[in-house]
Amino acid sequence: MSILFIVIVLLLLMVGGAAAVFMIRTRKAPKTESSSGTAERKRKANSRRLGYRYMEDSPAFFFIKDRGVWTGVRLDTTTDEFQSMAEQESAVDSNLEPMQALLDYFAAQSGKREASVPCHEIVRNMPPDTSDWSTRYDASHWDPTALFSGLVSDKVEPHIRDAAPVRARYLLIRIGEQKGEVGIDPADRILDADDELCNELFTVQELNSFRNQAAEVLARLADYGTPMDRSDLAWLIRKTLAGTHPVDTTTDYSRTRFARNTWFDELVFFNGENLKQQAAVRIPSPDADDDDDGVSGSCYTAALTVSTAESRIPFDYWNAWGRVLRRLPNPPEISWRYRLVSERLWKRMLDDATKTIADEVNDRNKNGGEAAVNNPRFAEIAAESAEVREQMALRPQPGMIGQLRIIISAPTLKELARREQEVKDVMKNFVKLERRKNLQYALLEEQLPGDFDTARMGSRVLAKDFRDGGGVDVGTRYTDLEILSMARLDSAPTVGDGIEIENATGQELGWYGHVIGYAAENGAIVHFDPFVPMARNGGAGTAIIGATGGGKSTLALCLFFWLSESGVQTVVLDPKNDFEKFVHYIAFGPQVLEDGFAEAAAAGTLGLPDSPFQPINRQFWDDTKVVSLTTGKSGSMEPWLLTDDFEEGEALARQQIDHLFSDLSPQDPRRNSIELAFTKLRETYKQGVADDPNYPLPRLSQLADQIADDIEYYSGVLDKHAEKIDAKQARDQLITLRKRLERAETQPYARLLFGHSDVDEGSMIRGFTHRRTVITMIGFNPPKSQEEAAVNESARAASAAMFTVLWQVERVFSAAGISISPHRRKKDTRPRALFVDEAYMITAFAAGASLLNRALRQGRSLYFAVIIISQQAKDINRIEEAQSSGDEADKNQFSTVFVFQQKGNAEAQAALKLLRSSTSLDDEDSAMLSHRLLKQRAGGSLSTGVCVMKDADERVATAHIDSLFDELFRACQTNATQRATAQSHPISSDPREWTLNPAVRDRTQFTAVIGGLDDAESEIATRMGFEYGEFDDLAQPA
Repeated sequence: MSILFIVIVLLLLMVGGAAAVFMIRTRKAPKTESSSGTAERKRKANSRRLGYRYMEDSPAFFFIKDRGVWTGVRLDTTTDEFQSMAEQESAVDSNLEPMQALLDYFAAQSGKREASVPCHEIVRNMPPDTSDWSTRYDASHWDPTALFSGLVSDKVEPHIRDAAPVRARYLLIRIGEQKGEVGIDPADRILDADDELCNELFTVQELNSFRNQAAEVLARLADYGTPMDRSDLAWLIRKTLAGTHPVDTTTDYSRTRFARNTWFDELVFFNGENLKQQAAVRIPSPDADDDDDGVSGSCYTAALTVSTAESRIPFDYWNAWGRVLRRLPNPPEISWRYRLVSERLWKRMLDDATKTIADEVNDRNKNGGEAAVNNPRFAEIAAESAEVREQMALRPQPGMIGQLRIIISAPTLKELARREQEVKDVMKNFVKLERRKNLQYALLEEQLPGDFDTARMGSRVLAKDFRDGGGVDVGTRYTDLEILSMARLDSAPTVGDGIEIENATGQELGWYGHVIGYAAENGAIVHFDPFVPMARNGGAGTAIIGATGGGKSTLALCLFFWLSESGVQTVVLDPKNDFEKFVHYIAFGPQVLEDGFAEAAAAGTLGLPDSPFQPINRQFWDDTKVVSLTTGKSGSMEPWLLTDDFEEGEALARQQIDHLFSDLSPQDPRRNSIELAFTKLRETYKQGVADDPNYPLPRLSQLADQIADDIEYYSGVLDKHAEKIDAKQARDQLITLRKRLERAETQPYARLLFGHSDVDEGSMIRGFTHRRTVITMIGFNPPKSQEEAAVNESARAASAAMFTVLWQVERVFSAAGISISPHRRKKDTRPRALFVDEAYMITAFAAGASLLNRALRQGRSLYFAVIIISQQAKDINRIEEAQSSGDEADKNQFSTVFVFQQKGNAEAQAALKLLRSSTSLDDEDSAMLSHRLLKQRAGGSLSTGVCVMKDADERVATAHIDSLFDELFRACQTNATQRATAQSHPISSDPREWTLNPAVRDRTQFTAVIGGLDDAESEIATRMGFEYGEFDDLAQPA
């Protein structure tokens, strides 16, 4: 027998409804002129309504199926990998909060504090919705390059479609019953006679009451999940009927009927064959021909019901059955219809039930004495009954009546049986499961959201305990409410970006950033964009810490690539040259290994017209600026070149000189000489501009020239008055001052500040206006302290150069003006990001520490992200502590933390403090959790490329980092012994020629076990039994 579901949801321009048809049909007889009409009439005669009648999203989601009115939420999941045992146990109570909120609401509505709330909890394996991700992600970009757009749309999106699904958990609540009159358009009734679909018009008053009720319920669940919408309902219906086939995620509307004032969304067309003997439903491929009775491409689905269960099930977090099922290679899905029963009603129900048993005990005592009472089985029941009665008298509590279904699907019957056994094996300590024959079709229909149309088998009604809302009367259990949370269906290792709804406006905040890897436990995609936490009103900081060789540089470099290519203005402070080598390989490919390349890079001639090294990715290189504090051109950080403004340049020049002469006390007369030299520079420039508006800006090297004039003056005084000792001292001091300035022009680091009028302005780093500015500091030796700078001229020069870099970063940080996004075509604040590798080198400078503190505090409002990479957590902790001056707003500005493998226990303990609060951890818990942060060789859990991530929602989970492309993997290679081999491969500017590497994705996801196809053609002939006896006549040819 074949089953056809046609589910069509209708959106009326007026107050209209939605309709669906469910049809049962036989195998088609050969089409002849005499039989085809009869068969068609027979098909129509055995059709019945499957009543999805109405649905709306706004102002509150609800839908009507048959007479039942339902609303629902997608419940939040819990990432509990780094929770202590006490926290895991307390989660049992917190998971009951949404159910208790529902009971409190409906009990208050009843007036008697009694309520029975029909609910349907559904857990489905949801594949990544890549189209929705790419749309939202694209909308977040400022100015993506062609390379970026091509990689994301043509490569990354198709790649992650095959990533592991996530566990989507929905809670649907029956909020009422449709009882009012319904109007049907007479024309519709006639014109729709063939497909039995008619537009239903509900009264505005009744719909308003449903809207208000749905809004009230959803408001009470707002802290526990996100309201469902039309696409959620459509997906749940499609997923229920898809088995292992892909689920259509289309949400557009299309007009499907001629000359109608309505719009239809065709949700699903379902053909299913009930297999009585095999206790399963066969679902042909959606692409299969309607006349094809073969099984090629088919899949099979079945529901396992609870046969028996222990009266007491001890809670074991690590082996909670929801977690156990989630960790299977092919995680089954859950359909759990239940009634929540309020305390007062539950007590009354139990009192009635236990009173019957108590009366039986009394009767037995009177009639049979102790022997009759001590019958083992009855004695057990009597003891449990007395215990329940006593507990409810002391502490009344709510209860539930539930019907749990565990759904398995597979491409073959053999594989279905294997998966069934797999589930039974892991569930044997909780319940005994059974795959019932004669009920699989009913159990499949029962899984659909909304009311279940009561099924009959002969004269038996299969919904005794669920008259409102429906449910097959199989495996019904009366239990405490805690059974819902003890399963830990909320447990799912979801980590990364998220979207939240702002309560005040209903506006969506955030998006899902780029793919950076996959959750270790279930292979779910990890998205991350440092700007998402800020969009959700979180901190601006991201911390990446870990020992050398653990993979932190790969993550940082990939973030740097994707951010800058999407349009983020990015500045890197790199004490090594990892970022420099990264951009060189992306731009020049294997040319980086050729003789003379390093020398050309140091000279700053790469890509120039006369250079032998021309970029393969020209646009990438043109958008990149590399500045070296050791090999950069003299004068490239000259103050007036950087500012192109006299006043601003003079202010910068004075600060640079202060660093170069920080050994001079404030009373030193040489400071007066410097002041006088600046005054003369100003006067000369002002006079020059008065004479010629195009008069050039001064250069810092001219300061020595001004001092030379003063030396001449004092020399003249000495020529005339040799006895003038003061003049001699002044001249000698000026000579010393001039020599220091002239020496600085050629001194490492300081020479970058002193330019002449012939300095090539193309070599300057004015404004950091490129997409990417990399300040590489390899070989740079900053002063370790202010004391060292006071006695060491080289340290003072390094301090002046570093200050100038930080001054430029400060300009980028402060430039939070409004401009038009080239991509979005609207005014906004351009996103900017600062990467700081080995943060201790920056925080050693007062200006550096001040900049980082202000950027972390104010970054959210200025849309400025700070990504700090360090080997040790103490660098991050030191920054956090520096901000913790009693102002809570200054704390916890690192909204996201990545911890790669740690070297030792002390480092691991410090890293754990970044991932989670230690206030609720005892010493044993702390030692256990921190030990997992060590290298695998040291007994920990982290290998190269694996980290523990804390996201903006405080979720903590282990993740495998994925660079996605071979080209990025090679560019990220920081191991000197492997870099040459890796970067000997060619690279292309065409995104279509980049190579995706699926290794990390495939290694982390749970791949379904696919068995060989059964020889089902021979089986099909023996499967002509039908689920319900009254339909057996349909097997006869029409």
